[in-house]
Amino acid sequence: MKFYDLAPVLHKGTLVELAGEGVPSSDNPNIYVGNIEDAPKDLISHIEDLEVVAVDASSENEHTVRVELAGLRHEKLPEHLQNLAD
Repeated sequence: MKFYDLAPVLHKGTLVELAGEGVPSSDNPNIYVGNIEDAPKDLISHIEDLEVVAVDASSENEHTVRVELAGLRHEKLPEHLQNLAD
C-alpha cells in the first residue's frame, strides 16, 4: 500500500509519527511527529508514493500512530524537511 492509499483514513486530529522503516534511532529518526493535518504539504507530496511497510502504535506515545515508509531517509529529504520532528 502506498501512503496516498493510507492518508484518507488518517482523519483530522490523528497524531502520527512518519518515519523510515525500522526502529527509531539517530540513523532512522522520525521525520514528522504531530497532527496529520499540520504536516507540511511538500512533505506529504514527497512521501505519497512511498510504500507503507508498517502501521503501529508509537513506542513514545500510545495515542500516536507510527507509519513506517520504505525508502524514507532523513538525509534524502530536502534540507527544510529534515528536522521537522525536532
